[in-house]
Amino acid sequence: MRHIPFFLLLLSLVFICSCDDGLDAPDELVIATFNVQTLFDDVEDGDELAGWHDYDGWSSRRYEARLARLREALKGPLDADIVLLQEVESPKVLEDLLDEGLRRRGWRWYAHSGDSSPIGTALISKIPPGAVTVHSAGVGRLVLSAEFSFNGRLLTVFCLHAKSNVGDEEDNIQERKDLARLLNSLTSTMAASPIIMAGDFNTEVSSTPDDMLCLAAPGQGAWVAFHGSIPVSHNPLGLDRLTYYDLLLDGSLVKGADGTYFYNGRFHDYDRVLMNRAALESWTPVSLEVVGSGWPEAYDNEEWSGFSDHFAVKLTLR
Repeated sequence: MRHIPFFLLLLSLVFICSCDDGLDAPDELVIATFNVQTLFDDVEDGDELAGWHDYDGWSSRRYEARLARLREALKGPLDADIVLLQEVESPKVLEDLLDEGLRRRGWRWYAHSGDSSPIGTALISKIPPGAVTVHSAGVGRLVLSAEFSFNGRLLTVFCLHAKSNVGDEEDNIQERKDLARLLNSLTSTMAASPIIMAGDFNTEVSSTPDDMLCLAAPGQGAWVAFHGSIPVSHNPLGLDRLTYYDLLLDGSLVKGADGTYFYNGRFHDYDRVLMNRAALESWTPVSLEVVGSGWPEAYDNEEWSGFSDHFAVKLTLR
């Protein structure tokens, strides 16, 4: 078995505001995940990918226009208590995003995985997180985790962005499986705690453990995890301690668009939300919505058009 060096990096959480608005706590908790597609800030600092430099046409005006559109989405279809974001370059993006208008609507806290990746993971929240940690398996993709308490119930959320399918297929699969091993290792030690794992997995569920996500029969979770995949099931009943309920696999809860990512003429369900057995014992999933219609309109820096090549996914819990 390949040995993966696991690292934990503590993150200092930036508090936007700690004031109490005096409102009664709601009964439902809403969590969204959204790959915002290479959302870079307007500072040229050497981390940018090709196509996102000043000489490519990226500018402060275009940056602010993208932020303005995202703010409008957060006031509308993306409104949630916690939003997990992928492909965010820096904490500056979150600082600039959360203007006074969004703060008045409750968006007061944010966290980012750090400046070591140009397409980092991040979160913004209306609920103050407890411990926030960045995890790395020795590859460029960083996982952000945060602990929350909501109406006396605890929840740990993992935000991830797995390796895409650009480049060598075997290398891509290996990177995704390295990430799966990291997540299995982290969460197996806290299997009695409610966990949600969400983000852009860049792969769909297979029937054999040859990529990041594998369908597990009852009692098969340990076998799937041993072979380097995250075990998932469409059935929330009878999960073992290592297997996750994959809400996209349960069609009875899913509404909205036909998929989360549109590429090469067809939809893919790359953006997923997983719940462990302990989370299902504390929370009841009400719905999972793929937020959008038609197909996603990818952002085009040359045309200054589009939004993201992914749809957001929004989970409502009670």
